[in-house]
Amino acid sequence: AAQEQVSIQQERLLQLRHTLNCPHRAMTCPVSRHCGNMRMLWRHMLRCKAEFCSFPYCISSRFLLQHYRSCPKDTCAVCRPVRDTYKRPRSETEEREILE
Repeated sequence: AAQEQVSIQQERLLQLRHTLNCPHRAMTCPVSRHCGNMRMLWRHMLRCKAEFCSFPYCISSRFLLQHYRSCPKDTCAVCRPVRDTYKRPRSETEEREILE
């Protein structure tokens, strides 16, 4: 159960990170089927300051991003693999394989 939670958090970070830099228009991304929804989530999170927000994945994503940005551990089970994934540029095909 703990490893499954780590995998879910890693996937969310990868999706959010992809969407932040995705050059494709909303809902037309050939790399990730989640890109459009993640864009909406980003737009919402940028303005949301609510402590108890009902927008899907807002609170958990804000918490996760805050952890990711400030995580000092090179051994963090959530952050390390995500950082390692983005250390080198990838083709759309490689990124699609990571995100799906």
